Amino acid sequence: MKKLILLFAAMLFAVNVNLAGDFKGRANGDDKCAYCCPKCHHCSDKAGECSKDKCAMVKNGTYCCKKDMTTSEVEGKCPKCGKSMHKVECKKGAEKK
Repeated sequence: MKKLILLFAAMLFAVNVNLAGDFKGRANGDDKCAYCCPKCHHCSDKAGECSKDKCAMVKNGTYCCKKDMTTSEVEGKCPKCGKSMHKVECKKGAEKK
């Protein structure tokens, strides 16, 4: 009986240690994604096309024009239409691909 209790305690400890390692990055605030959809703010770790809006994903923190989807690294006016560009950032808790 003692061996069974010790085995159960060891298994419980191993599962607890394994789960604690899974959440280490999130506790440090590392859950920001690398790429974001400028329309719906869908998160992804890879560049490509948004599965929802079918538009190009841009780097998180890039500035984008809402009208014609022109992107820039600096804040300012859109060179095509003259409207102000907004910063594309994934919203906290946004769904990842």
